[in-house]
Amino acid sequence: MAVLASFLRARCSNWLAGGGLLVLTLSAGLARPACAAQYNVGTGTGCTHSNLSDALIAAAGNPGLDTIHLLSGSTHQGQFLVAGPLTIEGGYASCTATTPTGFSSVVGDNANRALFVLVSNGAVVTLSRLQIHGGNVTGDGGGIYLTGQGSLLLSGTLVFSNTATGAGGGVYVNGASGLFVHLGGSSAITANSANRGGGLACSGATEIQLDQAELVGNNTATTDGGGVYLASSCALYSLAGGSFAGIAGNIAGNRGGGVYAETQANLNLDGSSRGLSALTGNQAVDGAGAYLTGVGTILRSYGGSITANTASSHGGGLFVDNGAGAYLTTGLNAFNGCTDMVRCSLLSANQAAIGGGLFVDHVSGVTLQATFVEHNTATLFSSVIGVAGGSSATFDSSVVAQNSGNEPFSADGTNTHLTLGNVTVAANTAIGPGLLGVGSGVTGIALFSSVFAQSGALFSRFPANLIPILDCLIADQAGFLATLPAQTVERALLVADPRLSDVAHGNYHLLSDSPAIDYCDTSQWNNDNGDMEVEARTVDDPRYPNQMPGGIRDLGADEFQPLFANGFESGDTSGWALTVP
Repeated sequence: MAVLASFLRARCSNWLAGGGLLVLTLSAGLARPACAAQYNVGTGTGCTHSNLSDALIAAAGNPGLDTIHLLSGSTHQGQFLVAGPLTIEGGYASCTATTPTGFSSVVGDNANRALFVLVSNGAVVTLSRLQIHGGNVTGDGGGIYLTGQGSLLLSGTLVFSNTATGAGGGVYVNGASGLFVHLGGSSAITANSANRGGGLACSGATEIQLDQAELVGNNTATTDGGGVYLASSCALYSLAGGSFAGIAGNIAGNRGGGVYAETQANLNLDGSSRGLSALTGNQAVDGAGAYLTGVGTILRSYGGSITANTASSHGGGLFVDNGAGAYLTTGLNAFNGCTDMVRCSLLSANQAAIGGGLFVDHVSGVTLQATFVEHNTATLFSSVIGVAGGSSATFDSSVVAQNSGNEPFSADGTNTHLTLGNVTVAANTAIGPGLLGVGSGVTGIALFSSVFAQSGALFSRFPANLIPILDCLIADQAGFLATLPAQTVERALLVADPRLSDVAHGNYHLLSDSPAIDYCDTSQWNNDNGDMEVEARTVDDPRYPNQMPGGIRDLGADEFQPLFANGFESGDTSGWALTVP
């Protein structure tokens, strides 16, 4: 076997040295070897081909894993790749250099895209240290058009200044089951434009992953999906966060400034060691951060930061529509970028006319668990959320604080539901006549085990037939719970200072003398997904008398922990007050 292996290595070397012509005289029936080859494009010592096209033709004739090296600063015209295993890497100072130090360009000619990539037979194609730009097409995929079955990996590659009249100004993925796209090595898709999906568009059962330091930013779409357009079961997983990373600064002329997702597409925001996954600074008419539409379309955010997005109409952070769903929760560990172990899921500083944080319509559903909803604004109403059209929204163990705008919560339309359980609501401003506005036809309004450190009134409006359920609530102002529908089902409502650590500085932990500790039982609200730090809800400290029989649960987003469980032994100071109690 060793002799045969040595012979095949020699045969592979001679095959390549002969430019694809077999130099050795071989016995009949011995097949051409599948061997790796390296082609160096340029002029001078060590160069095998003078242009990229010829190198690609040579690679196509070799069944092994091929590598093409391009000279630093060189420019190559758009290419059609029918790709088996292949790596194209730019930035080599010479054809004999072994380590890249710069970048190379692949450009369109203002009438064609820069790259068409057909991946075959599950192969892996890697594009490294390239600048892909200048593509301009009537149709889809101005910079890169990808199809087939296999994987496309971008490493240290910049896709910029490409346009498409259809979808995917920077990259278009015509997907199928088994197609995978990965952006890594500080790659970026930026300053591209299209009708849909200014930066990236995907249609089909494809998985796309943005690694930690990657950017889909500053792209524009005439209609939907300024940054990203997802359709037909395409799944995007974004770990991107931190400085100059994430889905950021994109603009859509209609819906989905950051992301537009439809027809069972999946958008996944996952925190990483670099930081919370960022969906930030995007703009649109509706759904500036993301617009989700259609049954089966869903956003799953585990350690996401949906921040500073601006919609001129509805849904600054999110617009969830037509049967779509969204679930926001914490990733809660230092590895996923949540270093303070508290604010590990954010919906903050977003703005819209209606639904500054989010808007939910047409039988859709959202759940926010252990999420901080802060500093969102609405110029008309619903600075936190507008839920309508038979949709449902649930806030669980979340903080809703320092948002600004009339009626922070609004619910309208037949069979619409809004539920708050173990929520801390504090210091929201300019709320108008009240915190919650309810229109006709709304079926369910339920507030359980929650803290309200809030001026104004609970309800700004409510229909005559509304039967809200209020159970185990504490409010620091008597007027907050003074005007309720006559038919309200209520139990254990308390007017008292909930003793939060430091609201002015955003610390919503309960102090040790808070009357909210061990206040309520689990007969009406029994969710135990953990508190805002995903700490166990059932902490029945024997030093605190239960306020009612079986009253083992604390009110609000925080479940109070004994001193030595949170502060000294663990080194976690997040529960400490910044001011002397």
